[in-house]
Amino acid sequence: MNRLFLKLILLSCLLGCKNTNEEYLFSKVPAEQSGLYFENRITENVKYNVYDYHNLYNGGGIGVLDVNNDGLKDLFVTGNQVADKLYLNRGDLKFEDISRSAGINSEGWSTGISIADINEDGFDDIYICKAGNETSELLKNKLFINQKDGTFKEESEIRGLADSSLSTQAAFFDFDKDGDLDVYILTTSNIYRNPNGIRKPAAYGYDKLYLNQGKGYFKEAQNVGIETTTHGLGLAIADVNNDGFEDVLASSDFLPNDALYINQNGQNFINSSSKSLPFLGRFSMGNDIADFNEDGFLDIITTDMLPEENEQQKKMLMTSYQVFEAELRYGYLPQFTRNMLFVNDGYSSKTPYFSEQGTFYGVHATDWSWSPLFVDFDNDGHKDLSITNGYLRDVTDSDYVSYNQNFAKQTQKKEELKMFINKNTANLPQLRKVNKLYRNTIEGFEDVSQIWSEGNPSFSNGSVFCDLDNDGDHDFIVNNINEPLFLYQNHSKNNFIKVNLEGPSHNKHGQGVRLKLTLENDSARHYYQSLTRGYLSSVDPSIIFGLGKDDKAKSLEVFWPDGKYEIIKQPIANSIVNVQYAKATVSKPLNSSSQPLFEEIEVDFQHRDERFIDFNTENLLLQKYSNSGPALAKGDINGDGYLDFVVVGEQKNAFVFLQNQNGEFKQSILDINYQGEVSDVILCDFNNDKLLDIYLMKGSNEFNLGPNYQDEILLGNGNGSFRKATKPVLPILNSPGSFVMAIDIDADGDIDILRGGNVSPARFPESTSSFVLVNNGNLNFELNDLGSIGILRDAVKVDLDKNGFDDIVAVGHFMPPIVLYNQNGILKESKLAPELSGLWNTIELFENDNKVSFVMGNIGQNYRYKFTSSQPLVLNTFEGESYIPSFFLKEKKQIITARDELIRQLPKLRTKYPNYLSYAIDQEFDWLEESNYSLREMKSGMLYYSVEAKFTFEAFPTEAQKSTVQTISVGDFNGDQKLDIFMAGNNSDLEPSQSGYVFGNRGQLWSKGSATFTNSPNSKSGLNIKGYAKKSLIVKSKKANYLIVSQYNGPLLMFKNEN
Repeated sequence: MNRLFLKLILLSCLLGCKNTNEEYLFSKVPAEQSGLYFENRITENVKYNVYDYHNLYNGGGIGVLDVNNDGLKDLFVTGNQVADKLYLNRGDLKFEDISRSAGINSEGWSTGISIADINEDGFDDIYICKAGNETSELLKNKLFINQKDGTFKEESEIRGLADSSLSTQAAFFDFDKDGDLDVYILTTSNIYRNPNGIRKPAAYGYDKLYLNQGKGYFKEAQNVGIETTTHGLGLAIADVNNDGFEDVLASSDFLPNDALYINQNGQNFINSSSKSLPFLGRFSMGNDIADFNEDGFLDIITTDMLPEENEQQKKMLMTSYQVFEAELRYGYLPQFTRNMLFVNDGYSSKTPYFSEQGTFYGVHATDWSWSPLFVDFDNDGHKDLSITNGYLRDVTDSDYVSYNQNFAKQTQKKEELKMFINKNTANLPQLRKVNKLYRNTIEGFEDVSQIWSEGNPSFSNGSVFCDLDNDGDHDFIVNNINEPLFLYQNHSKNNFIKVNLEGPSHNKHGQGVRLKLTLENDSARHYYQSLTRGYLSSVDPSIIFGLGKDDKAKSLEVFWPDGKYEIIKQPIANSIVNVQYAKATVSKPLNSSSQPLFEEIEVDFQHRDERFIDFNTENLLLQKYSNSGPALAKGDINGDGYLDFVVVGEQKNAFVFLQNQNGEFKQSILDINYQGEVSDVILCDFNNDKLLDIYLMKGSNEFNLGPNYQDEILLGNGNGSFRKATKPVLPILNSPGSFVMAIDIDADGDIDILRGGNVSPARFPESTSSFVLVNNGNLNFELNDLGSIGILRDAVKVDLDKNGFDDIVAVGHFMPPIVLYNQNGILKESKLAPELSGLWNTIELFENDNKVSFVMGNIGQNYRYKFTSSQPLVLNTFEGESYIPSFFLKEKKQIITARDELIRQLPKLRTKYPNYLSYAIDQEFDWLEESNYSLREMKSGMLYYSVEAKFTFEAFPTEAQKSTVQTISVGDFNGDQKLDIFMAGNNSDLEPSQSGYVFGNRGQLWSKGSATFTNSPNSKSGLNIKGYAKKSLIVKSKKANYLIVSQYNGPLLMFKNEN
């Protein structure tokens, strides 16, 4: 019986426990079968070691070409200490090494490979970049010109491309649109010791642009705007702003910032990174540009080195907030250690704008990552994502770094230090990782790394996709360190349309061509032709559109870079479409774009706040609470019948905007003096003189409890100016507030004040008291202490139970929404379900068809630490001290805080965790004590109130969850007589080593037609919230609505809406 039982278990495992090769999308073809024996073997020696050459383990690339134009794609692979190889495709996935007979002799340390027909003879040529710890002669890039007989001739010197600038990668494209291909060369630096140190720009190299003088002879261009220093690793070319000129994305390792060079009509570049990208990767490696979400606009991914597993994260040395701030002061842009997925917001302007959504899509942490490629592997019509990763030695291990730093302090001898570091390096663990494969599910990316393939751990670098066997799907090839090439054969069963571009002689492969495939259901698929992609590599020039199970498409449109256009109607499935430039006609007329709903109006106001670093006093905070302004309020200040508004930031940074009959605003300084930091403001007539007064509420958490939190009321003069009252008006307030609301709490006809409690300074997550300031007349307010309700952020008033008294619905951090029912002036608290506990920032009343509901803004799902009702993010204590956040990662409870921050806050734990490894491997955390503070809901959404006095929460659609929502305004913006919802936010308060900023969108407009909400793309709404939005309000005029948005440390934004 037992033997039979064991046999049944074994049989079931064979049948169901693991995919067979036939079930995988990819099967690995062994080198013995393919003939691809190339192995990029690294040997550490006196010349090449981590101390003397920091890029030792950065690997090589792959190039796809057709050596003899036989229709079978061949492969060129670069090696570092081994010779480059050229493999000829003999069919049936069998290759022959023809390197020697082809005349390929490329000594030195090869890096990137580029393929182009440089001399315009119809045959692919090969350009190899060189770097390494070599002599100047071996640093010269190599150019092999195809002799059309299976051999190549090296001609870099005579053609002007023997650049010796420590090159990483090159890309051929028509910079100036003169009809031939120019070349951009990405360079690295020769700083191999402490490459992440702050240095003068001259310490690093600069990239190069070489202009084609005709027939493949080049000359270096001067003064073209390439001014950013670089430690370049990744290079991509594409027209990201749709102006007809190709732009350049250059990813840089270490401290030098990535550069997004926008082509200025072929005259020069302007680096638009600071305007176009909200922040950057810190150790950017490979990159790719493609329209992964099929909205017609090109998106960007850059890879970094954030580990996927918590143990590895805890061993990795992260950037402290103090270092982060120092880098900002030196002029560097914000940088964070994780993959970045920049989604194009679709503005038709010279400057493109992107939001970052990597953590939302779950592709932010893929270990030491190199080559990202957007490509439809399963031919279902949606671009999937592959990311190669792995590293030969874990040189980011914090214990390793710490040991080296300590020894360096003890010795001044260079050779002694070198021997010590190299010895430690040899003992480091290896980071052999499975390359990542993500399936595009439309709603997101699903990790199918070990579903689509065997998931072979490796040290992988460059990669390409290519239809090597001409069966209509993309095979996958990977260059590895100390292991033969990976060749994965694709077994997709879905239909496809394969496109071969036959360009003009000067652009054989159609660099810069756009293709649009329209399906039978009128949805579209887009492709941008650019060969330099991923990392150090050049991909297949043939294009494959997946059709799923469809048997045809409606049309294929081809847009050539010079404006020529062709449309192929009803291409059928599983066919090859040869698109010839010679058959293209004149340009297709451009569709006239509709007027966006909002027009941005320039305003002369810039909020400025001196940075206060909350983490200096509270190491374990998830985010800062000191950045609270600027505040907004509206009202008819001068009594002329038109709505005005005020914006209040720091002292001397407050303004009144008075509206005239033409809907124009006159701006004047609000001349007031106050101490502390104003976090909220309201305009009301407190002294019944029919003139609006202003209430200034003090917030933030950067002061000790005391007079800096004393609110003030300034009396209006009716002309836009305000004065202090002659006697004290308010009771003593010595704690920070979070919001302030005018409400007649006791229904006696005068204005009372609700002041929400905030986080208690240096006592997170404890909160200060909330108060009602009861107006007893004659500017006399009495304090009613509501106690500590929570870290409130916002509230609205509405009479829910129809008893004639306004109730209050409030939201906050580490709490569910609460209702304060008003019973004859007495507030009674009622909490909603604990499952709704979140990081709620804002709430707005939404009254539609006489039904009461509420719009609520939360942290959103574009946040590194995911939490749900069943797997919450919890604050824990240690012996009653501090609050230590933990979350669940792959079903296991993990502490968020890094070891150094934890010990700095709780020195007692140093003996428990004497080094980083001891902290990283702890999976029990038996010393933690859970508190009542938890987070269980990430999503923003609607809170519906029924006649049965019940609340129901319904999350917004996926698009609304891609960023934090800080502010909400409700109004009819599209003229359909139904309420729309404006939401904005982002977040630059998060701790950099934990998560980094959240900038997931640039403002959203949601409309509700019948049953569901739909989002208007930014290209149609016209909204462009570039920064950290804090407050918003709608100011009406006779002919238009004005949407006003304040931003922390940013300009005030005004959008005009005439619907």
